[in-house]
Amino acid sequence: MLLHQKVCDTLGISRVDLAEKLGVSKATLDSWSDENRMSKMAKFALELMLENNQKSKLIDRFVENIDGFRQLSSYSAEENLESDKGKLVKRIRHVLSEYNLNVIEAAKRLNEHSFDYLDKVLNFNITPSFDFLNKFSDTFHISSDWLLNGSKSAFDIPFLNIISLTKLSEEFHIFNQIYIVCCDNNERHTRVVVEDRLGRYDFYHNSFCIGHNFIMSGIERSDLYDLYEFNRRHKYSIKLISLSEDEYNALISKMYYARNILHRGKHSYMLEDLFDLQYFNQERYGSFFVDFTNIIKSEKAYREKREHGQKV
Repeated sequence: MLLHQKVCDTLGISRVDLAEKLGVSKATLDSWSDENRMSKMAKFALELMLENNQKSKLIDRFVENIDGFRQLSSYSAEENLESDKGKLVKRIRHVLSEYNLNVIEAAKRLNEHSFDYLDKVLNFNITPSFDFLNKFSDTFHISSDWLLNGSKSAFDIPFLNIISLTKLSEEFHIFNQIYIVCCDNNERHTRVVVEDRLGRYDFYHNSFCIGHNFIMSGIERSDLYDLYEFNRRHKYSIKLISLSEDEYNALISKMYYARNILHRGKHSYMLEDLFDLQYFNQERYGSFFVDFTNIIKSEKAYREKREHGQKV
């Protein structure tokens, strides 16, 4: 096949189009039926067109292969994340995110010789040993059951075995910080959260009725007064915290590091005003505020009479 005809067939163009590309007339192009009449420059240009076309096809094939590899890698990554190993890695990443640690900082916290091992775990290059997983759960104070199989909650690590606020008051000094936490919609139970010296968080077993729509029987009234008395004894050490409903739900779920949530919380002026028993800002909080202030004052009077041997 004549060289110029091969170029036309390969590129899918007419002789007129080819003549324009070469800057010659169609008559000149037709005269190349005798290739001896073709100049060396024209022959070089035609051969270069064929070569460039071949390179273009190779590049297109290469790009297709790269896209295919990327797609395959994407499927592989998705499969990894859905596997037991992938779910484990997701849980490890969740903990590091809660502590706001990168892989280097986390490896240092774990007393690893380098961050290489943890980095390989996070990138699915190796499977972590059970010794490493035990060290990870101990270092970051998380549930080993949750880390291994996703049961329970990440930060569900109960350590508080105290069954009364009186006992908690006696042992107050051994803890790092104690919080009384309410929800800012005043429709959820108020909770006591304890942080120990290791930075672990746990809930006092009892919850307290303060807010709208609570039915206050004798037990709830007595518990409310116990909470008031507990706060009075440690008024300058306890932190009164108000959380949005989303943050409150996150806290009690124990799926998230409590320190982050509590530090984002706001000071609860409602609890502060309630425990003052002076009806401060009662118009701001609604009718429940006066009712609950009266309950505390009534319980206070009742216990004072009982302590002095008076009839109650």
